[in-house]
Amino acid sequence: MSAPGAAREPAGELVGRGLRVYGEEPFSGRIAPANTVKQVLDLLSEDLSSVILLTEQASASAIGPILPGVAGVLCTRGGTSAHLAIVSRGLQLPCVVQLECERDLDPGTQVSVDGDGRVWLR
Repeated sequence: MSAPGAAREPAGELVGRGLRVYGEEPFSGRIAPANTVKQVLDLLSEDLSSVILLTEQASASAIGPILPGVAGVLCTRGGTSAHLAIVSRGLQLPCVVQLECERDLDPGTQVSVDGDGRVWLR
């Protein structure tokens, strides 16, 4: 039995963890890289509601146009005061920074992110 307030672990393999800078509710979706302007432009024509952006950039400038439509953001850099963290909080968008993964998250990979910033394969 879990302790009161303990995060429930999703089914699947734990593949990474980071610092959750906004949101406590779990979120899930498919990974879409967003490291280049071309990758962001390619996403503009898609339904983003089940997309989790994966980026190395802690600046939200390049991905700003698509942030309001995505399920969440995972970033391998940044911290609580990074531009991406600040913008995510303003948009009430789940965001994890300083993500460290034990394996590559390829485009299309289905993941769940728990309230503690842990990333699970679905």
